[in-house]
Amino acid sequence: MYIAMTQADLAVDVQDHAQAEIERVHEFVRQMPGFRWAMYLHSLDEPDRFASVSMWLTPEQASSQIGAVLGDAAQTRGYDVVTARGAMTPASHLALVEWRVGEADAAAFANRWNAVFHAIEDRIGSRLLRDLEAPGSLAGLHAVTAEGNLDAKTLGANIEDGELRVSPLSVHRYEVLSLAEV
Repeated sequence: MYIAMTQADLAVDVQDHAQAEIERVHEFVRQMPGFRWAMYLHSLDEPDRFASVSMWLTPEQASSQIGAVLGDAAQTRGYDVVTARGAMTPASHLALVEWRVGEADAAAFANRWNAVFHAIEDRIGSRLLRDLEAPGSLAGLHAVTAEGNLDAKTLGANIEDGELRVSPLSVHRYEVLSLAEV
C-alpha cells in the first residue's frame, strides 16, 4: 500500500475554492484503479495549512490531481505502509507523527510501535509509514473519531525497547474536512 500526503499554506481567499475543487477531485479519483481513500485536512495548529492524504494500492496508481489543486507551493511526500492497526475511516481528525530511527533500527521500532498501537486500535486507527525518499524516516498516521484521542502522550508513544529510545520529531494534527472512500 502507498500513501501520498500533500501539504500547502492557502490564503484565506482561496480556501473555500480549494475545498470545492478537492471534493470534485475526490469524486473523480474514487473511480480510479488502486484508490482506497482520501481525506482533505485543515491543520489544528497552523490556520493557513491544509493537506490531502490518500491511500492507493501502488505509487504508480496514485493520482497527482489532488496535489495539483493545492498549487505549485504544495509539498508532496510518498510513503510505503509498513504496518497497520485499526481502521482509518471514518475519521473526524488525523495526526501525522514523524520519527527518525535509522534503517538498522526500523524493524525493532516497527515491532514496538505495533505493540503500543495494538492495545488502543479500538479508538485510534494507525498506519506506520516509511518515507520513500528517506528510509530511516518513519511516520505514524493516526485517524480518530474523537479529537480527544489525539493527545500528545498517545501520539508520541515514546518508543523504548532495550537500546532503542526514540521520541517524535514532530506532530501535526488535522481536522478532516472531506473524506472519499471506495
